[in-house]
Amino acid sequence: MFCIPCLTLHDNTERPETITIGTNELIGTNPEKLPPALARVMAGQWNKGAIPPK
Repeated sequence: MFCIPCLTLHDNTERPETITIGTNELIGTNPEKLPPALARVMAGQWNKGAIPPK
């Protein structure tokens, strides 16, 4: 696993299982939500998650 944080800047995702297992965070289209999410990533406070089943 690469352990690279993934932030989705849409209101939904094609892969909802990535949200459920913690490898992706759905930010949405509100630009005010992006700076706090990036601050968490830069501070190393993102979900580590798991590899989604194939």
